[in-house]
Amino acid sequence: MFSVGKDWLFPKDAKLAFRQTGIAKLATQPVPPEDVAYWEQYWLVFDTAWDVTTLITAADVRTALRDQPSNVKTLISVLGGKLLQILSEPGFPAPTQASLAAGLTAAWGGGTAEPSDTRQLLNCVRVLTRVLPFVWEGQALPNAAGESESSPADVEEFEDAIFWRATRIAQAQSSKQHLDGSARDDNHFVLGADEDEEGEQDPLNSSKPSSPTSSRKLQTETLLPPLGERLLAAVVDMLFFAGLTLPRDIVPKELKISYIIWEAGVGTSVSAGATRELESNRLELLRLLLVLIAKTMYMPTTGEHRVQNKWTEALVSLSDRKVVLSLLCSLLNTSLNNANPGLLNYDTLVLRREDTKSQLASLSLLALDILLVCQDGRADSTSVPSTPMPSLKRNTSFLSDASFSSMASPATSSNTFLHYLSKVHRQPDIRYLFSNIIASLNRELSSRLPTRKMNINGLVTSLIFLWKMFECNPKFREYALEGDKPGSLVVYLLGLSLECRGDPAKLGLIRLCAFILHSLSADRRFGSRLNGSADPQGILPARHAVPGSTADFLVVSIAQLVFTTKGSLNTLYSTYAIILANTSPYWKATSVLASQRLLQLFMAMSAPSFLLAEEGNPGTCLYLLEAFNNVIHYQLSDNSNLVYAILRGHRRFEDLGNFTLDWAVDEIQRSKTAKSKGSSESEPLSRSASARTSSNGSLGASQTSLISPLLAPVDEEKAALAAREAASPVSHTEAPAPPSPSYPPRAATAQMPMSEKALGKQRERTESQRGQQYVSKTGFIPSDAWIASWRNILPLDTISILIAELLPRVSSLLRTGSASAEQSALDYLKTATLVGLLPPPPPIAPRPYLHVQASVTWLKSLVLGAAFTAPETLGVFAATCPRLFTLVTVEPAPSVAQLASRMATSLIARPPAATPASPPIAANGSLEGTQTSRNV
Repeated sequence: MFSVGKDWLFPKDAKLAFRQTGIAKLATQPVPPEDVAYWEQYWLVFDTAWDVTTLITAADVRTALRDQPSNVKTLISVLGGKLLQILSEPGFPAPTQASLAAGLTAAWGGGTAEPSDTRQLLNCVRVLTRVLPFVWEGQALPNAAGESESSPADVEEFEDAIFWRATRIAQAQSSKQHLDGSARDDNHFVLGADEDEEGEQDPLNSSKPSSPTSSRKLQTETLLPPLGERLLAAVVDMLFFAGLTLPRDIVPKELKISYIIWEAGVGTSVSAGATRELESNRLELLRLLLVLIAKTMYMPTTGEHRVQNKWTEALVSLSDRKVVLSLLCSLLNTSLNNANPGLLNYDTLVLRREDTKSQLASLSLLALDILLVCQDGRADSTSVPSTPMPSLKRNTSFLSDASFSSMASPATSSNTFLHYLSKVHRQPDIRYLFSNIIASLNRELSSRLPTRKMNINGLVTSLIFLWKMFECNPKFREYALEGDKPGSLVVYLLGLSLECRGDPAKLGLIRLCAFILHSLSADRRFGSRLNGSADPQGILPARHAVPGSTADFLVVSIAQLVFTTKGSLNTLYSTYAIILANTSPYWKATSVLASQRLLQLFMAMSAPSFLLAEEGNPGTCLYLLEAFNNVIHYQLSDNSNLVYAILRGHRRFEDLGNFTLDWAVDEIQRSKTAKSKGSSESEPLSRSASARTSSNGSLGASQTSLISPLLAPVDEEKAALAAREAASPVSHTEAPAPPSPSYPPRAATAQMPMSEKALGKQRERTESQRGQQYVSKTGFIPSDAWIASWRNILPLDTISILIAELLPRVSSLLRTGSASAEQSALDYLKTATLVGLLPPPPPIAPRPYLHVQASVTWLKSLVLGAAFTAPETLGVFAATCPRLFTLVTVEPAPSVAQLASRMATSLIARPPAATPASPPIAANGSLEGTQTSRNV
């Protein structure tokens, strides 16, 4: 009765056809922009972002860039033009019901029905997100000579040709529409000069919102702004587009775009609300925005600070504060309100849907961090001029003026996002920011779920934002340093460092925690609040808990990080020492454990092998000496345990005052000889973690004893030092003379005495030969002149006076041998005074954290590395090779389930064997010939 076509029942699979012929044509033959039938596949075929990733592979894009780069140019231009064209249509976006038929047809595998405009626009966004990272990478892009790999200059030229060159159009064509959007009747995304004529009218105080057309002059120029400007403006506009990313009912009918903050928080107490579809659209647009501003990762480290990312520079130099504040508050509030990674909800657990809220929160904070870090005003002065941004519309908003102390545009700062973030001053907003960041840190540190993995990317982005707030907002810093908050910050930062110390992939997070602590330690308010109880809320796992004050926890945790990481944190030794020196003037009642660990740390950092290893290592020793001096000058009577520890290690301080290259070489050789003979002696920094920590990771029985730890040799790693301490106990009333340096025997000669010139050359040769035994990785060779340069500035006078004055009295008290002799010595130290003997105390001058070019580049690489590995990006960067940082593949440690599975498999596969004889029992109760593991 009815004739039904075969193609209607079984429509041709458009995705399969695109895969077989569509994407292949991009790399095989030139395709002109007029070939509408070909180019429209890129916004008609796909249904989801995963379709784009599956159907357009990395090999496809690289092949097209290598063989037909002009096609890639046309593809990007056509997609950008189509995107702008859709946005300019009066009926966009169409109601959801209008696309029902298209959705049903697509569900049957078709594509014969026209997709909705929203889906076409999103497909343009998805394909651009997929293609652009390979353009930034530039590996497949031919250079000017036609070779396979291009230079950064070639990539810049290719990008400029597409995005940053104005298009000249004929006046008669201005009313027509083309796929590349080069000639349109709409001036929605055109760079205008009318903003300067508006006077001082504040858009936040304007009673009547201006319409998109009334605030712009009719475009009469024949020079169209570059595609990059229009595309970036369009991305920002789409984030606040009614029906696309904002609910229709909160935007006036006569407006399409309204800069309304997405979530309640800073700037507003009203949430705009969003359906799952709107959140998904925001997620798609944020991925494209992230691709644009993360281009910095593909710039080489040698030239990264001279050639700036034009996308990021254009965005952070926006002059329209309404746009900046709306985008800033939307990203900020969304990231803090929905940051619950790892939590299962109904959608993810039952409906198997992706958690759009959590992904949106992660991408929002990641994008905000990139904007704050990659253009923070510390760029080199030779950077390229800022690319002008189009003047975006000023429409309604829920933004509150009261959230920001000054609404004036930044006069000196090159980053408007940093500028307005520094103006947040309302107490509820400050409290909201701090409490939500701390909650995210607490969630990661206090989780006890065995199957839950630590969200490293989330921690990195949260800590970077916290650091930026400390640096740019005085009100936030003041609030964070009130009450017991500094102690909580120490617990979180060092607790996370201790949790991550065994994973090489988490060293960046440990370094970030150390730099934040360094920045905070330079503030007097921080150090003065470290004498309270450490971790009163029980946040830390039991294996990291330390009895005593927060200062005790600080010292013990830093010592653990140094002693249990086998040198992997050697670049942070000086940072940790500065943190201790900056806070030391405020320490009170230092515990026995902390005193012992601090002296052990000093013994390690003042060992000859460590001092000769690198040119900057003596600086670390100097910072620890400053910490001792600060305690002696400012808190002598309140730190008897630490003073007692200093007296126990008096030999090392005396050795430093007489340090020479020959003596150091002899000490190192003596240590090696003792080790080869089976002695327990080993270098302090190479000692295994198990010797310093108990089997469960906590410190051993030294916590329970008051005096015995200080009576034991303080440097357990150095058997020679222990022998000297035993031979010359602390009860001696006079400090022994320093050991005279030993020199190699000089061969006797029967010749005439050598001249002074010849003797000088011989000494130089001998010194060079001895110093070359300890050439560092950087090629540094220690010499006597280098040693004299730092030995003469070591602050040893205060410590020498303390030892000379207090050591005889303490020795006489201990010589009695009574049971209370040790306690009597400690009681004496509590009342001892050196008034009139010590030199005037130096002013407390903490060393602040200073941003240098290397640290700025490292911070950029850290946040962009988080973007590179973020799962929320759907792997858009995964197949590319960045230049800003190096990719290292780390084999993950096997989980408990994997280990159990391996054990079960080995037991099943093992053939039956006769019952072996009982193994011998060692003296310590363990089985001889077997190996045990403490951590599984």
